[in-house]
Formats: sequence, structure tokens, C-alpha cells
Amino acid sequence: MAAAVLATLGGPFAAATEPAGTDEGAVDPAAAILAYTRAIESTAGPPELLAALYQSRCQMRVMTGAFDDALADCDRAVDLDPALAVAYASRGEAALGAGRLLQASEDFAAAIALDPELAPLQAVRGRVLVRLERWQEAAEALTDALAHDAAAVDLYALRGSVWLALDDPAAALIDFGSYLRGGGDPVTAHLGRARAQQALGNPASAMAEAEQVLATAPDRLDALVLLADAAAAADRLPAAIDAVERALALAPDTRALLRRAAGFYLEAGRQAEALAMLDRLVALDAAGADVLRTRAGLNAANGDLAAAAADLQRLVADGDATAGDRLQLAVLHARLGDTDAALAVLSALIGDR
Repeated sequence: MAAAVLATLGGPFAAATEPAGTDEGAVDPAAAILAYTRAIESTAGPPELLAALYQSRCQMRVMTGAFDDALADCDRAVDLDPALAVAYASRGEAALGAGRLLQASEDFAAAIALDPELAPLQAVRGRVLVRLERWQEAAEALTDALAHDAAAVDLYALRGSVWLALDDPAAALIDFGSYLRGGGDPVTAHLGRARAQQALGNPASAMAEAEQVLATAPDRLDALVLLADAAAAADRLPAAIDAVERALALAPDTRALLRRAAGFYLEAGRQAEALAMLDRLVALDAAGADVLRTRAGLNAANGDLAAAAADLQRLVADGDATAGDRLQLAVLHARLGDTDAALAVLSALIGDR
């Protein structure tokens, strides 16, 4: 009955004449809200009719961005007719606009359960669940959506990302492949496939996919990072260094990139360049204990004992120094000719024990 009433009223989910409009097929939400308000105030019909009126006014209020008022209308519609599927759908849309994601996902689910013809809402619900990071539910919703509309290519990419979050890279690889074959954006497809291949332990394949991305979008930072990591995993250190250098050219103050570069340079025996990366991290006030410890070792190896001692002294001051750090600091003080400082460090070390 509710569906028939909606069709008669021209509700937003029915293909019928709208209650108010300036052009054919165009709706004036403000005029529609006024018309529905008058109808609500004057109707003495059954609850289903009144529920349909509240639902329709709810939908018009969604169009104006008055989400709280829309929610109140749809709450009333659901109270009057708990079986009115489109009322849940409209309330879900209002909840989504109001930022109430969990309520939106629950209302969309209720609408679909009441009326299977609203199954296309699974795609919207799936996106909401992704935003909520409810990965398993999102995968199920997107699977249902694709069963309803296999041509919705973008959903394959979205579900592929969900599979990655669920640690199922094999499924992700399949979905990103379907997305690519269906005419999806090649950059998105190859980037997703690169992540899946990396997670599957296929760094060479991950590199190939990342290079496909960079052939089209050479300044894509996430692809460069992925290429660097995949190249390192594939024992192709020169390629890893090249990729991270390209990434740093785009984002020179990115701490994670500076750390990667320092590690790659150290592995390649390029100590001066590694030290430069560590210096930049310290300058950015992003130096953890590992950075200071590594820089102290490099400075000591390069003969800059004072700089090495300063880094170890900072570890002591920050409370991050190990017994080995303190012993090394004492040795450095002794080599610098400051026996009093060396003895003070050793005394403190013995006292701590």
C-alpha cells in the first residue's frame, strides 16, 4: 500500500509528477516542503498515508541540506509505518548528510531488507561501511551490490581496497583486474594491483605494476613509495634509491621518505648521503632514538667524535640511552680528552645498576 501511496504523491523514489516545480520534471524543494506540510496538517487518512507524506517531506528537506529536520520527519514516518522501506532509505540519506554514518548504514540495510527492489542502495551502504572501516560488512555489501549490477565497475576497485584491508591480496588482485578490464582508471587499477602483488610477496610484479602507474602519472607519490619498497624487497637497491629520490624531490620534508632513503643509502654503503638524510630528520625535529643512535655511529666512523658524543648525550637527556649508548659516550669523551665527563658517565652507569 505504501508504494502505491508514494506513486500517487510523486515521492522521490517513484517516477511520478512532483508536487511542485518550476520546469517540467524539476522540483522546487521549498515549495514541495510547504505542500507536504499543508497535506500533513490537513490529512485525516490512514497512518500509511501520513507516513508517506512525512517521508516525502523528509526527502525534500534532504535536498535543502536540512538534515536534522529531515531525520525528524523520517523518524515520524517510520513510527507511523514501520514497513515503509523508502522511509528508511530517506532517513539513511539524511543520516549520511548529517555525518551519522552508522545510522545511515543501518537504515539502508533496513530499507533493503523490507524492499529487495532497493538493492542498489547496497552500493551506497558499502561506501558508508568503508568510511566506517567496517571491512567485512563492506565486503559483503559491495558483493551484494555487484551481484545486482556487475557493470558498476568502480565497485570492483572499492572492494579491492577492502580486500587489502582484510589482508586478502589475492581477492584484491582479482577485483582490480576486473576494474581495469571494465574500463576503470588505469592508475587506480595498477596501483591497487601493485599493492596486492607486494602483499602477496611478489615484489618484481609489484614493481611492474607501479611502473605502469608512473608511466601515466610520473609524479604519483604513493606509486614511487611503493616502487621503492618493492625494489628493496626484490634486492634491486639502485632502483629503490632512484624511486625514493624521485619521491623526495616531490615531498622533501616527508619523514617516512627520509627514513627510507637513509636506510637504502646505508645498505648501499653511501654513508655521506645517509648522514645527510639523518641530519634532515633531526632538523625537522623528527629524530627518534634510532636516528640519533645511527647518526652517532656514522659521525664517529667519519671522525666527528664531538658530533657523535652530542647525539649520544641527547639520548641520555631524553631517557632513551641504553647501557651500550652510555658506554660508547664514555669512550667518546675519553677519546676527546674529557676524562671527567667520561668518568661521570661511567659512574652514572654503575649507579643505575
